[in-house]
Amino acid sequence: MIANIEINIILLNINIFKIELSSVNPDHKIVEIELSRVNPDIKIVEIELSRVNHDIKIVEIELSRVNHDIKIVEIELSRVNPDIKIVEIELSRVNPDNKIV
Repeated sequence: MIANIEINIILLNINIFKIELSSVNPDHKIVEIELSRVNPDIKIVEIELSRVNHDIKIVEIELSRVNHDIKIVEIELSRVNPDIKIVEIELSRVNPDNKIV
């Protein structure tokens, strides 16, 4: 369950300020999140969360905008309590391939 996602797009930056994930199910999937921006649409195509040894991993986030692809390849979140928060992720569009590992 995702309780809160707040996304601001300012000056070619994508800021995901808060994503709250509660681990209820071994398999979490967000198929599509649409981010509206004046002309083009930015979509998070797939977020896969798999539980391996009490870890939750975001395997892939794909943000496509015009010709550039921005990917968060892997984020490991250690499971301290049922609520896991990503407070801030900043992706700057300096080059086509930005990776947070």
